[in-house]
Amino acid sequence: MLLVAVLLSACAPSTPTPTATPPPTEPPRPTPVPVIPNPQFGICWSADFRIHSTPPTHEAARVGATWDRWTFEWPRIEFTSTQELFFVNENYPDPSESWNYDKAVREDSAAGLRILGVLNGIPEKKYFVPLAEGRGTIQGLDEPPFVNGDPNPHNPWAYFVYHTTSRYADLVDAWEIGNEADDLYHRNFPLTPEEYIKALRVACQVIAQTDPGAPILLGSPQHTEAWETLAKGGDTWYGKILELLKIDDNADVKDCITAAGLHVFGAPTQTYTLTAALSGRLGKEVWLTETGKQHPEGAIPGDPATDADTNCPKDPNTGQNAFPCGTTAQQATYIIRNFAFALQGFGKDGVLFHHRLVDGTGMDGPWGLIQRDNRTRWPSYWAALLATQKLNGATFYTQTYYPGGDVTQLVFQSQNRFTHVVWGTSGRDACVVSQGGSTAYLFTQESLWPDWDTPANWKRNFPYEPNGHFIRAETRDNQICFPLEELTDDHTYILIEFPHRPTPPSLYLSLVCRNGQPAGVDYWAYDGGAGYDTLTLRTSPQRTFYLAPLTQPGTAYYGTIWQVPPVGATAVITLTNQAGLSAVRTLHNPGPAYCAINPPDPGNDHPDDNYSAADAPIPPGQFLAAPAGARMPPPRVAILNRGAAHGLWWLLMQGGNPKPQCPNPNVLASITIVTLHADGVPVCSFVIGHWSLVICHWSLLPTCPVYVTA
Repeated sequence: MLLVAVLLSACAPSTPTPTATPPPTEPPRPTPVPVIPNPQFGICWSADFRIHSTPPTHEAARVGATWDRWTFEWPRIEFTSTQELFFVNENYPDPSESWNYDKAVREDSAAGLRILGVLNGIPEKKYFVPLAEGRGTIQGLDEPPFVNGDPNPHNPWAYFVYHTTSRYADLVDAWEIGNEADDLYHRNFPLTPEEYIKALRVACQVIAQTDPGAPILLGSPQHTEAWETLAKGGDTWYGKILELLKIDDNADVKDCITAAGLHVFGAPTQTYTLTAALSGRLGKEVWLTETGKQHPEGAIPGDPATDADTNCPKDPNTGQNAFPCGTTAQQATYIIRNFAFALQGFGKDGVLFHHRLVDGTGMDGPWGLIQRDNRTRWPSYWAALLATQKLNGATFYTQTYYPGGDVTQLVFQSQNRFTHVVWGTSGRDACVVSQGGSTAYLFTQESLWPDWDTPANWKRNFPYEPNGHFIRAETRDNQICFPLEELTDDHTYILIEFPHRPTPPSLYLSLVCRNGQPAGVDYWAYDGGAGYDTLTLRTSPQRTFYLAPLTQPGTAYYGTIWQVPPVGATAVITLTNQAGLSAVRTLHNPGPAYCAINPPDPGNDHPDDNYSAADAPIPPGQFLAAPAGARMPPPRVAILNRGAAHGLWWLLMQGGNPKPQCPNPNVLASITIVTLHADGVPVCSFVIGHWSLVICHWSLLPTCPVYVTA
């Protein structure tokens, strides 16, 4: 995979014993590494359909986002056919602001982002039919959406939905029906509750034909409407929508909805409250399609004159902040807390969207993670990166309560670790309750913010520590806890705890010969269950590589690197896990003589063996998913002719998984297992795929030939 590919300017046979090292010191400046996409995080308006707007869409993916969200505005769009699209300007005063949805789709596609498209708006002069109190219906909404299998032009809403979703079915991944339809001021979708249900039914019927299987979202209400409905039980427009969906006659509409949208701004605790309430009331997953907190206009982070609440955009009618707003540090801490509370309330498939990637202009402007120059990243950018990476794949485990309520601690579980999201007002010498582990890594909201990306006049609160700060637990008041120097309400911390005593990592390396010459290196690496930290090559110059963003904890990586060092070169390679334990290997290339004295010979040790019948049992590691409950004794086998095969042996000896899922498609595309029987007893399994191998149950090894056909 990746562990050795960048290192092999020097390699050699391994020395076998892993050794423990002291807790790591502050690392040198690392080489930038890619992030792991987080399927539950998105950023609105990462792309833009306005032709004069060119946001840095790729930056959304660089903080771990996998989704974008923007609107298909019906008042600006008309179709003559699926292929022909043109824009009108009803309800929009500036005809010079041309739009191009193909542009936005291309931007998201190039950045690897999925799209939540919002079907929004009504051309009021052409199709809106008023009923009462500013609301109404859409002309022809009661007409069938199709006539003789074709979209019905006498149902303009169905016609619009058909052509939009047909044109972009392969490019847009989910559809939301209306945006803040409760908002009569902006008149996004000003239907009565009953007529909205009709419009939703038509959209479901059409999308079932144009984009079958695509998620469909109930349109998101405003934050205030959601709070009044779900927290206070008020008689609201949105409340009536939820009640209508309970009626048997609307069961088809409720069944077609994959999830319900929700908007929550500035209040992370309300994110959880409203998410849990809506999910419980509707029985559906919730997507938080707009969340955020503004920062002051023109702020210089850390400068009290500019980075202050007084510089937040004001509502001209009240003189108060127009939207939830705080300092740049408070916006950064909001990002982490909000995502943590969302994960607490989500089921397995919820998605949170931050509004937005780049600052806008005016009163509704400074929500972004990036300034309007499309280059300068706010502290919230790095906080978003921390949240998406450290909470990737995490599920909510528990919330720890403290006397006096001066500490908030949300605990998440993923694989072999607990992830704590912590903040509070307890001041100095705080201690965070452990889940039983003795070691942890502490990350601040600025840990992933590089020094070299900090403008000269900005003041930061914490150092750049991409691997976190190693801490050990201590006992206080009969509790095991992790000490923190200070807890303040402006900052949020993430602790990665290892609940069991970590073990040293394992690293095995050996030369592979080809045509009588050392040609490559087999490697097998395992983090001891504590997560990968660094891989260091001690040559001249020394190089350190940071593995955490590229790897998954508790997973073994293996492969063959077809690259070797110069003859006679020696290096020392150290693999360190996040518990501060290391495996050290010396590597040397003796040249062709190595291959000459170790010719390939099936059944014997030679340079192409990673393990042999005379060696120890294969080390455990999680390579591929084995069936639940599968158990077999450790194998003792010979492996010939292809490198990095001990991972395959380990997998196969778990038993009974003919079609495993591989985390790296370049390692194994497919495997076929054929088992031979003797008198009804399984003897040997042929493994046919990238390797052609034979493996035997250990107890039958003396009577079963062990060999390889290349």
